[in-house]
Amino acid sequence: MFGYDASLQVLEDGKTIKVTQIKDNEGRPNQNPSSQSYQFKFDRVLKDASQEEVFEVCASDALRNALDGFSSTIMSYGQTGAGKTYTISGGRGGFQNRGLIPRVVSQLFTFLNDPSSPYYSAAATSPYQVQIQYFEIYNDNVYDLLDITTQSHEITVFENARGSVQVNGLRTPTVSTESEALSLMFEGETNRAVGEHQLNRLSSRSHCIFMIIITKGIGGAGGGERGGGGERGGGERGGGGERGGGERARAVKGEGAICARLALVDLAGSERVAKTRSEGRVLREAGHINRSLSVLEQVIVGLAEKNRDHVPYRSSKLTHVLKNGLGGGCATILIANVWAEAR
Repeated sequence: MFGYDASLQVLEDGKTIKVTQIKDNEGRPNQNPSSQSYQFKFDRVLKDASQEEVFEVCASDALRNALDGFSSTIMSYGQTGAGKTYTISGGRGGFQNRGLIPRVVSQLFTFLNDPSSPYYSAAATSPYQVQIQYFEIYNDNVYDLLDITTQSHEITVFENARGSVQVNGLRTPTVSTESEALSLMFEGETNRAVGEHQLNRLSSRSHCIFMIIITKGIGGAGGGERGGGGERGGGERGGGGERGGGERARAVKGEGAICARLALVDLAGSERVAKTRSEGRVLREAGHINRSLSVLEQVIVGLAEKNRDHVPYRSSKLTHVLKNGLGGGCATILIANVWAEAR
């Protein structure tokens, strides 16, 4: 009978994790335990980090990219119960436990309202418009968290002539203050799909996407969107009012506009049914969750391979919706949430 123990060590560079696996030779007292070590390198390892540090490392530059016209996507990935929702949305323990969404919103409007900021929105040469979408992908269907009266079949995902993916039918309100944006976040939070199983009493049963659409008016001819494929165009909106197929780059008196999207994604947790002991509805949800995460892996691997002819974006709603923010001229940040479990 052989048993295994493992120790984990963060090296001094703050970017490398060393895992040492120790093999216990149970039943063989005359044989010394053997061990084997593995090292894994990341852009940054945040051990026991505060929410503020996570924001500075993972989201601060992404927000500036969006204000400069380049789309970004931040995804929180990991096993169920590892703290993904805490990372993206925050906890209930106090102001210091705010997650990435409220911190990004706060910093965004600080930039736009500070006269000393290069992004000062009152400046005649750089007016900004901010719009919000908040939706979830549940069992591979899209649901609007800001309007629960909208049915899934009323929301469509399609690509325009320039290859830019649009989600048509979502409520897309324009916000001018931090409080307005946070009110929409709290409204959406109350409509999320959650469930209970062995590992997590409030497990997210869907992938949730908080989309900040930033349109910047600039002088000169042309204008449009600079996003996942690096294209520039006139922008588009399918429909009127707050609902549309995406965002519209507004042109005023011959001036163009640049439009970018910052997506903050709380991925549903990967699950092993043997651990969660899921059954019935929760088990079916787990199947959809694991399949979409598998497709996300295939897409990321495909994007990393040179001369790849086909990347399977359309194999799931998650990757299809996020296509603009996964490849091309955008920044993609994947936060791997890891937690320890008993042997």
